[in-house]
Amino acid sequence: MTVMATASSVPAPTTEETLDPERIISLTAEVRTTMIEKIAEIRAVTGRTRILALNALIESARAGETGKGFAVVAGEVKGVSDEIAQIAGTLQSELSARVEALERIGRGIVDQLRGQRMVDLALNAVELIDRNLFERTCDVRWWATDSAVVDCLSAPDGPAKAFASKRLGVILAAYTVYLDLWICDGEGRVIASGRPDRYPVHGQSVATTGWFRDALATKSGDDYAVADITRVASLDDQPVATYAAAIREGGLPHGRVLGVLGVHFDWGAQARAIVGADAIVGVTCHDSRHLAMIAGEAGADYVAFGAFFPSTTKEPPTQADPEILRWWSEMMIVPSVAIGGITVENCAPLVETGTDFLAVCNGVWGHAEGPEAAVRAFVRVIAEVYAQPD
Repeated sequence: MTVMATASSVPAPTTEETLDPERIISLTAEVRTTMIEKIAEIRAVTGRTRILALNALIESARAGETGKGFAVVAGEVKGVSDEIAQIAGTLQSELSARVEALERIGRGIVDQLRGQRMVDLALNAVELIDRNLFERTCDVRWWATDSAVVDCLSAPDGPAKAFASKRLGVILAAYTVYLDLWICDGEGRVIASGRPDRYPVHGQSVATTGWFRDALATKSGDDYAVADITRVASLDDQPVATYAAAIREGGLPHGRVLGVLGVHFDWGAQARAIVGADAIVGVTCHDSRHLAMIAGEAGADYVAFGAFFPSTTKEPPTQADPEILRWWSEMMIVPSVAIGGITVENCAPLVETGTDFLAVCNGVWGHAEGPEAAVRAFVRVIAEVYAQPD
């Protein structure tokens, strides 16, 4: 009887099977295991059949003339058993080769999908960051033309300052990515802010900050200034990216500069929201102990130093001394990473400093014997260094 498989009789793939391409590899492994087990069972059965056929031939010989017919049957049974054993051997050989090929293809597909997924995630994160930061430049230039902000500097009396502060508070209520907004006069004094109760900065001078000086020197209302991310003591020592634009008379693009609007982007919270709560976030500190200490205090998961050697991957901006790795390892608990031109041949002195990680690119992918051999060689060198007596 022939059984026809219809669409309704074939089980639909589960959500897990549909969404997890790595099931290809696990299912292929299961097929291999099942194949080996079943072929072993077939061989066991044929082995017993051969023994039975052999016994039958012996008994038929003992029976003499009357057992000749039975001997023919026993011979045929042995022949069938041999054929089955041969088929099983061929089946194992052919299926093994095909299953191995299927596993290789499956791994290739999974690796390609995983790699593409990582590329997509990285591009998406870059796009989010780029769009997020670009929007900040739009915000500061727009708000610098707000009438309440301009009036606060045009006629800086009590009511104008109070209204401007209230206006900034309304903006902050809608734009939650900012810690605070500051209106600064031409001398660099903060005369109004959006969260005076939380951050009492009124009267504080920012005249020496780069963002204030750069914004004050802009040529038109289309320009803006931005500062490197840094911790700001007046904002509870939180990491901040400050954007600034000149406040101009009448809010006009080429009006006389009256002061500066500084908007303080909540870098820590927003960066973590983009990369995820479980992401490992490190900071490249080049050859600077100062940058590394700032990064460590800011909560970096690791700090990276380098380049230690000439690199073919990119032109390194600095040349670092391995001693900085030793200093960091002895003084700090945040892990360190050595980066830049590292190869199997030159990595030992870096490992000896006590650094936690080696960041290697061309030293692995450009290795003469291939990346797997490179990784094995790196592991061997690291093991040899750690095996040395103190």
